[in-house]
Amino acid sequence: MLDVVVDRFSRDDKLGMVFPDDPHLSDWDYNREIAEGLPARMGSRARCRRSSIFRSARCYGPARKHWRLFSLGLQWSDYPEEPVPIDGTILHAMERLLPFTAAHAGYGHATIHIPGVTW
Repeated sequence: MLDVVVDRFSRDDKLGMVFPDDPHLSDWDYNREIAEGLPARMGSRARCRRSSIFRSARCYGPARKHWRLFSLGLQWSDYPEEPVPIDGTILHAMERLLPFTAAHAGYGHATIHIPGVTW
């Protein structure tokens, strides 16, 4: 499957992310408040929509410089201490921003479906 994903990225310049077709979708949960301040830190005027559904963290995406997550200027103190809680940290908020930052940069996404396999 990874060969298919890599091939698709090499043939589609507008593909930004590939997610598994996962039945376990997430919502903002405890992350929306944290995420709301991140677009401005990335130099974006994008807003976090109230109702959004996010794919799980398992995704493929090339390190496209325009995703802007690197421009957050994070310090070690921004990260939660180990063990990381299962929700409600800046890490979870950034994870949920990935599709938005890719779309904001003009990139789309695709899903992978392997019959008989779920994550």
